[in-house]
Parts: sequence; structure tokens; C-alpha cells
Amino acid sequence: MRCCEKREVIRVMGKCSDMCHVMYPNGTETEGYVPSGINIGGDDYLDFDYCRNCGTMVGDFPVEIPKKEE
Repeated sequence: MRCCEKREVIRVMGKCSDMCHVMYPNGTETEGYVPSGINIGGDDYLDFDYCRNCGTMVGDFPVEIPKKEE
């Protein structure tokens, strides 16, 4: 999906150490450090951009979703 023509980017940055919880659409959940490879940062830091007009995330997509542990 492409961003709208009035692209105005909001940058989000934050440090969450090892307290990041991510829920994926396949039911997989991770808790701990910010996962790399899903365009939201990595290790201790959240760092992502999105358009304030259309809500489109800025980055390389699609991303891989980890396999659900049984």
C-alpha cells in the first residue's frame, strides 16, 4: 500500500528495554525486547514512522511473522 499524496510523517521513538509485547495475526505473541525485522525498531528501542493523514506505516513491507509455537 502506498502513502497518500499529502504525506506528513510522524516519527515515534521510545525505549522499552525488555518490556515490549507484540501480538501477531497468526496468534504468535512475543514478550521481551523489541523484535527486529517488523519495522518498529529493535532491541531496547521502538523507532517507526507513519503518515498522519492516511495512517500508512513507512518502511519496507511485507514483514515476516514468526511461526506460532505449539
